[in-house]
Amino acid sequence: MKTKLLVALIAALMLTGAILYNETLTPSPLAPEEKTAETGKFAPFPDIAFRTPDGKEFRIKDIKEPTVLVHFWAAWCAPCLTEFPELLKYVTNAHGKIALVAVSLDSRYEDSQKFLDKIGATDVPHVYWAWDKDKSLSLHQFNTVKVPETIVVNRGRLMVDKIIGAGPWAEASTGK
Repeated sequence: MKTKLLVALIAALMLTGAILYNETLTPSPLAPEEKTAETGKFAPFPDIAFRTPDGKEFRIKDIKEPTVLVHFWAAWCAPCLTEFPELLKYVTNAHGKIALVAVSLDSRYEDSQKFLDKIGATDVPHVYWAWDKDKSLSLHQFNTVKVPETIVVNRGRLMVDKIIGAGPWAEASTGK
């Protein structure tokens, strides 16, 4: 009898935990995969300022490339170490048709810089470096809870896709 009661209690606790966990991961109203109810179109990218490591600000609307990949990453992220060189090659091979906004989620930017030095990614065309030191953009604005994660923004500055996990950059670069 005690065993059945204990099993039922554990199952109830696990269900409650799963429900609470799922509520914290509910997509933000700006999640790109959700279309707005009024128009049936994808949500516009919010007019927010990204901050560079040296404190300067820039906005997506000011980027000249027609497509923008807003990519959240961190130096401690093992998949990022593999994916990032492929993503940089993908952006470089697009010859100005794609920009990358690489948003570091590292607590210390020095960690990001070591990572970038390690993969040789400090001076790449069409790449805009940003640092989300306090995670206000990643967590609160875009509900990014796992890196790497990429939001695809089109010419009209609409969020048209959200790629959670490593993206298909190698296949896209080679046309496979």
